[in-house]
Amino acid sequence: MEYKKPNVCCVCGSKLVITGLRCESCQTEIHGEFRGCDFCSLTSEQSDFLKTFLRCRGSIKDMEREMGVSYPTVKNSLEKLVLALGLDAREDIGDGETGSDERLSKEKVFDMLSRKEITAAEATAMLEEIFDGR
Repeated sequence: MEYKKPNVCCVCGSKLVITGLRCESCQTEIHGEFRGCDFCSLTSEQSDFLKTFLRCRGSIKDMEREMGVSYPTVKNSLEKLVLALGLDAREDIGDGETGSDERLSKEKVFDMLSRKEITAAEATAMLEEIFDGR
């Protein structure tokens, strides 16, 4: 059985570092400090979301149908994925009024929560991502 590499320390919660690699064929081992790929740090939920996004060819309407969730939920999950990958996180205002991209802020998260566009758990995760990125 193959297990997914843990991303955080079970003792203190800090990010884990890859320190060893082994060849499956000849069993050669290499020790050092290695950086994992950007996608290696995604949670299972984020990986599943990304696969669904790709399978739906980026169509949010198709994702709503496949996942059985609302448009704001898909958009918020997409924003969390963007933040998790360390990409330039931009929030799509969604109402079409401004058309400008703005950086996701804690105020916007609270606004989305007050409008019930996201759940408390989603807001918590988004705020953690914001504060971890600073």
